[in-house]
Amino acid sequence: MRPLPLPSREERRTPAVRVRFDSPAGGTASAWVPWGDSVGADLAEGAATVAFGEREVRLPFRLTLLDFRADTYPGSRRPASYESRVRVDEPDGSRSEHLISMNHPLHHRGYIFFQASFVDGQPMMSILSVSRSPGLPLVYLGTALISLGVAWMFYVKPWLVRRRARRAARPSWTNSVAEVTS
Repeated sequence: MRPLPLPSREERRTPAVRVRFDSPAGGTASAWVPWGDSVGADLAEGAATVAFGEREVRLPFRLTLLDFRADTYPGSRRPASYESRVRVDEPDGSRSEHLISMNHPLHHRGYIFFQASFVDGQPMMSILSVSRSPGLPLVYLGTALISLGVAWMFYVKPWLVRRRARRAARPSWTNSVAEVTS
């Protein structure tokens, strides 16, 4: 056994998995698959490919980029704003057009499309980030409950304590005097 040199700093940060291809015919192959990459192996039954990365999900509708526009700050090449005009084609044949800009995402059928970036060149390309958060209403409910708890803790409870203290500080003879005079 002999030690191998340590991988570079960048290689140590990249997640990877070791895969082994086992063929029913008896052949095996193994390889490391870094994040965002795929590896193939030729087995007796044919070629096999494994990928390691984000799960790809097919959208239940079609999204088409119609136009992209990017504005820069005057006198520089830094982007000031960029926006994409897209068309959504539903399976039933209906269509709708939407504008997605930096701070105005498209919310459609539970998916949120953000204008993430763009690639300058010919042609210019728009990069959209897609997310789906089915539990978002629960997050909003939790935030509202925490806000109500903070308001209770800092405002309502001290008010109740002061009110109780004022009642306790009242002289008890005022109650008995009122009884004697009546």
